[in-house]
Amino acid sequence: MRIKSVRRTGEPQARTGSKQQAGHSNHDGSGRCSIGTSVVRRTRDSVQDASEYRSCPENTRPKPGETRGAPFGAGVEWLALEDRFAFYGGGIAFISAGGARGTAGVVAPTTPVHGSFSEDFRWVTLPDWPDGPIRCTDGQAAVFKSLWSFKGEPVTAEPVMQRADLDSDKPIDVFKVKARDKGKPEAEGPLAAYRALVVTQKRQGLYSMPEAATPTTASA
Repeated sequence: MRIKSVRRTGEPQARTGSKQQAGHSNHDGSGRCSIGTSVVRRTRDSVQDASEYRSCPENTRPKPGETRGAPFGAGVEWLALEDRFAFYGGGIAFISAGGARGTAGVVAPTTPVHGSFSEDFRWVTLPDWPDGPIRCTDGQAAVFKSLWSFKGEPVTAEPVMQRADLDSDKPIDVFKVKARDKGKPEAEGPLAAYRALVVTQKRQGLYSMPEAATPTTASA
């Protein structure tokens, strides 16, 4: 006697349905591939959960690392970055053990860096000038920077003005005070700085800035 195999017609549909529920792609007969809605829903929920996690300050704040022993040797203290430093006043401030903030990293633009000049040569500080730091124009700052670059060596006006990228014939030309500006500190200040810091040898037509001389140049 021969036994015929019985085919259960509901099994393929059940397996297909399980694939859809598990998030697998299936074809709907039109040639287009559709994704199970359960996958889309889970993806949207996971994105929302991640966004909520990142928005929580407790989850985004860095955790201080633990150190054991003395990794840097004696006399060196290990400081947790997020506990001892903070952005304050346009720079990075150090927070001492008592909670007081320091002012590390905050540098005023008028602070002398190159002798009497600021970092960009736009400000000059003279000890005898009563009106504080002297502000220079772009052209005046360019002349001072050019003279500084020659390290105190006397040079003629031509290389000075070429390096300053100016069309004037002499360095003094950009410091002249107009008649209407006579007596104004903002106009008289740069000229006073030029006369105090630049040495002019009129007969030879040479200009120099002794303050910019290196120790080797000065001794020579």
